[in-house]
Amino acid sequence: MSLKLVAIIAVTLLALTGLLYRMNASQQPQRFVPVPPEKDMQVYLGLRTQALTSTSAKIGLKNIGPDDPLAVLMDLNTGARNVTIAAFADGAASIYISNGGGFIGGGQNYPSVHEAGQNLIAVARRFRPRMQKTQDYPLPQKGEVFFYLITNNGVYTVSAPETELNRRTHALTELYAAGQEIITQYRLNTPKR
Repeated sequence: MSLKLVAIIAVTLLALTGLLYRMNASQQPQRFVPVPPEKDMQVYLGLRTQALTSTSAKIGLKNIGPDDPLAVLMDLNTGARNVTIAAFADGAASIYISNGGGFIGGGQNYPSVHEAGQNLIAVARRFRPRMQKTQDYPLPQKGEVFFYLITNNGVYTVSAPETELNRRTHALTELYAAGQEIITQYRLNTPKR
């Protein structure tokens, strides 16, 4: 057999394998649960409040220290909507969007979403000394990014201008990038419609 014929057969087999894989993947059920679009911001605020008031009992975690992170939230304001990226110590990672939609459940079904959520928890733990304890949870204005670290001992917060975070000139850039990675992993794991 000539080298040219072997190459043609190999390329054909690769193309056929790719086609079969794509056909099979398109028939797989969606494993993430999209939050139904709602006009009412109350759904968004309810999910956000539930995350902000997490306790080890609500999440189902045992043997967790009073200052260990239970959840981390990153709040963004795009001007048109608020977005909250939430990662939980039990592996859940979600995205809540104020004008409807979002994603819940990817941390349980997609290893890369789970890893991104756990990374956000780990990075936030390192940044905790820079955070202030708070009992107020305002939404950011356009161009602001708020971070919340929830523990059994209380909620800690820190904020930064999004332009500085995007330019990688702020001390919290690593924390911001860890939150953005959850969005990236949802995009990579969401079936195209």
